[in-house]
Amino acid sequence: MQTPIYNRMLASFMAQFRVAPPYIAGFDSGTAMLRATAAYLRGDDFPRMGTLPTALEPIATALNQLPPQAKELIYTVSSAGESIPPGRLGDVSSEVVSEWMVSEYPQNEYQAVAIGSASGALVHLCAALGMPWLPQTFLIPVLYPELHPDEPKKAMEWGRQKAQLLLDANPDLQLPKIWV
Repeated sequence: MQTPIYNRMLASFMAQFRVAPPYIAGFDSGTAMLRATAAYLRGDDFPRMGTLPTALEPIATALNQLPPQAKELIYTVSSAGESIPPGRLGDVSSEVVSEWMVSEYPQNEYQAVAIGSASGALVHLCAALGMPWLPQTFLIPVLYPELHPDEPKKAMEWGRQKAQLLLDANPDLQLPKIWV
């Protein structure tokens, strides 16, 4: 039985309301630039990279005063909260991700759409020209509690093994060569 948060039908329905699928990283530059460009084209503001509600700003300011080790622990724990278990990679749907990305933009006719790597210059140009920008990639954080920064080869091999679930469920996807 699927946990509702990973259910494709629910995620597809939520995408219509500009809610990203639960496996998409909110901290990724592609996600932030997509949301920023879309917010501009909707006429909305985009404070604090769209990730932090205004009410939490004093807490974030206080956290920034902590020593580096404490901040690193907080970042590690909070990023694990955005991660999905590796066994759920087969529940990822590139189609749902595409629906969400498109739903971020006002439903207008556009003369052009840019698709490519995350680039601040490009999304500024797209906003100025009134055209959407769609990222060519998206980040899915996968829970790997044993990860150690001094063991990149071990992490790479682990990723190769786990990636097959994602690719089997989404034959239209390709992983960057650095990951396979």
